[in-house]
Amino acid sequence: MVSPFWAQVARTCAFTHTRAVRSVPILRRSFVVLAPRNHAIHPRLSRSSSAAAAVASDAPDVAKQVNESPRLSELKGAVNDRTLQAITKGPFHHTHMSVVQAEVFPLLPQLAEPYSPDSRNAPPRDLLVKARTGTGKTMAFLVPAIEARLKSLEAHANKVVPDSGLPDSAKLRKEAIRAHATDTVGTLIISPTRELASQIATEAMKLTSHHLGFEVKLFVGGESKSGQLYNWRRGRRDIVVTTPGRMRDLLESEPSVSGPISRAEVLILDEADTLLEFGFRDDIEMIRDCLPPTPQRQTFLFSATLGANIREVARDSLAKNHLYINCVSEDTSPVHAHIPQYHTILPAPNQQISHILRTIAHDQLTHPGSSKVIVFLPTTKVTELFSDILREVGRDSLPARTRVYEIHSKRNMNQRSMTNKNFRADASGASVLVTSDVSARGVDYPGVTRVIQVGIPSSPEQYVHRVGRTGRAGATKGRGDLILLPWEMGYVSRTLSHIPLKPVTVAELTSQTKELAAKFDENPAAFFPSAPPVPIYSKKDRGRRDPVPVGPRSFNTPTAALVEEIDKTVSDLVMKLDEEQVIQAAVAMMGFYAGKVAELRTSKMTILEGIQAWAMEAGGASRPPHIPSSILAGDGSRRPPPRERFLKPEWGSSRGDGGFSRDRYGDRSAGGYGDRQRSGSNVRRPWEGRGSSAPRDRFDSLNQAPGAPTRRDEFAAPRRDFPRENYSRREGSSFGGSRREGGSSYQRDNRHEDRERGSGGGRREPYRQTGGRRGSRGGSW
Repeated sequence: MVSPFWAQVARTCAFTHTRAVRSVPILRRSFVVLAPRNHAIHPRLSRSSSAAAAVASDAPDVAKQVNESPRLSELKGAVNDRTLQAITKGPFHHTHMSVVQAEVFPLLPQLAEPYSPDSRNAPPRDLLVKARTGTGKTMAFLVPAIEARLKSLEAHANKVVPDSGLPDSAKLRKEAIRAHATDTVGTLIISPTRELASQIATEAMKLTSHHLGFEVKLFVGGESKSGQLYNWRRGRRDIVVTTPGRMRDLLESEPSVSGPISRAEVLILDEADTLLEFGFRDDIEMIRDCLPPTPQRQTFLFSATLGANIREVARDSLAKNHLYINCVSEDTSPVHAHIPQYHTILPAPNQQISHILRTIAHDQLTHPGSSKVIVFLPTTKVTELFSDILREVGRDSLPARTRVYEIHSKRNMNQRSMTNKNFRADASGASVLVTSDVSARGVDYPGVTRVIQVGIPSSPEQYVHRVGRTGRAGATKGRGDLILLPWEMGYVSRTLSHIPLKPVTVAELTSQTKELAAKFDENPAAFFPSAPPVPIYSKKDRGRRDPVPVGPRSFNTPTAALVEEIDKTVSDLVMKLDEEQVIQAAVAMMGFYAGKVAELRTSKMTILEGIQAWAMEAGGASRPPHIPSSILAGDGSRRPPPRERFLKPEWGSSRGDGGFSRDRYGDRSAGGYGDRQRSGSNVRRPWEGRGSSAPRDRFDSLNQAPGAPTRRDEFAAPRRDFPRENYSRREGSSFGGSRREGGSSYQRDNRHEDRERGSGGGRREPYRQTGGRRGSRGGSW
């Protein structure tokens, strides 16, 4: 069948402002549903064929169908001229509406009218919209929100200025508008992730760039709270974009935030299904209870799915007569049907890295000068490992000199924001983003030509969201590849059976890549008919250490030889990998796959053996990694206890649980307790805390090669060799070398950072607190 996405676009061709509205009972309440318009269906859309044939045959008609969709110029008079200027002339340069925009924009200007308690027969103001990501829904809810704010400020000025008793003037109206814009929040937008919230805020600022004084505030976790509050206290509060956790924290602790938020006029829940999936329901309800009640508060709820939990939130948040707009027909595929999707079952783990490199090379040769690839991996540790691998081989072993970006949860917000910005702006034609699922939903990366998923996703829905990073907003260029290890093959037939995945073998992709490389070497000019052969950088990047290219990069030649030697390049690279990093990645993989036994239709022991084989064959580990028993016994949903992560059951107990002997530190030092023993006990002593290096020593012993020196031998210098006065307390002064009053002394020995506390006579003992606060003079140690 032809893509239902374009079928929906065709159904909006006969665009009129008059719409029939009927009431239907849904969720035991009265919904107002937009009745379908009368429209002429494009003749090609009634023909049935295979997905691949539909893509090939209808490719010339895609631009025609887009041009037949409603034009944004028809909104003149319905929205503010400055808003329309931002959409059509700049910074956006859109000409036609998307499917969801074609359903929402005709409701203007009535949708943006301020609330009036006197109007009983007013049209519905709340919206429940079912729309997929990548269909322009961000602009679909931002434009009504901006128009509602402008009308609210104008209505306030019209009411306040005459009541003031002063002569009407532009200056007085401006002061009244600014006071109201500072005292109230126009629109509160709640987003599930920081990246998506930042993207919405950026788009809101672009849409309001022609409105003087209009301001957008952003509250997200991972950034300075004080800095966000400083920005909050300055200027207006027209649009506030936030994540649920940060907003709840501010409402509970900052009166300067809770006051204006309690007078918010519009609430928008974006990606509502993801908000509930991430466990933010309690936060959403708390925030909603702080806002004005409905119908005084206007609410928009946008979601890709409408499960039972979404219906409950809609019942509690929306007005009874709200509009339900469905932009996803019943026969719509869960992903964009015009995007070809393939899956590969690797014959052996040692072919994984080579196949990923060939897939990237295939995309660079298929889209020369415009390749933009996203590689999704299941865990943060695996993401870090593959980022290092691709950086090592990306410059010299791929057809084009590839720029590699990295995003995962261990990177702070500033790093992730900068990476997002640079990857969006990258126009080198050879860039790869290696990421975990933090980039799977909502975030818009323009021009992505391929999405590669290594390993199974966390859920079928997550697969859909990952693939949705390519082919967005009607783009015809895109592809999805799923690369699985041999023991993961059951996931495709059991969990992804409803998705049109086509099999492609390693041999087939290798043959296709070699053929493209040979054609490129024969006539490179045919691949780059008008592109310069060297990378181009913008003026603002001059002088930067790592500038972002905005022009195509040159290809490595001969390309066919590089593709031919990928296996040898990977074999040489594996010998250089950090074995500890590979082992940590394997342990993280086991933690992820432990809860996927049912989806994979295999046993946990098979998964364990497969991951151990992956670590040795694909990662070059010298021995199978030791997987903690807590991970093997768990379901992958929780982090194992700290002690269980490092203990090895066959260890002896001659040195006690602390792991240190007298001949190392002499008297009982912090972190160990000499000849005390507690055979077979796995209980951590109260004083074996932050300063102890015992767990680290034990973790090292798990990964060390036979006969190699342990960390205990490497750092065998006794602490008592340091000057004794550094550990004794002298009256009227703090401990020697202390970093804060009260006697907490820090000494560094390369990898160790042990906190040791003296006891007056110079003899070091485990500390105990009998009063006051740790680190203060009131405490007795």
